[in-house]
Amino acid sequence: MNFLQNGPQAVAAAENERRFRLFAVSVLGFLLVSPFLLRQFDLFTVQTYVLAGFVWLHVVGEIFSPGERGVTWWRRVRWLQRFGWLVVGWILFQRIVAIV
Repeated sequence: MNFLQNGPQAVAAAENERRFRLFAVSVLGFLLVSPFLLRQFDLFTVQTYVLAGFVWLHVVGEIFSPGERGVTWWRRVRWLQRFGWLVVGWILFQRIVAIV
């Protein structure tokens, strides 16, 4: 019934907004809880925290990705993921240099 009242664009926009909210809550919730969990297992370092958050960003991004192309929040998430790859590369570079 919602589709007939509002049209397909309004329904798609509402669905994208719902996906964004779920995405944001999932990522922020993980980023708030993970330091406590990592400390419980004596694994907390800034590098571990960043890497765990980066992996979670990718997992949640795949789950809540929008069905259509050109969604603004999704483009920003994709840029954040690209930046995250640079950070991961830097962390890996630092660990390799520490070994060599």
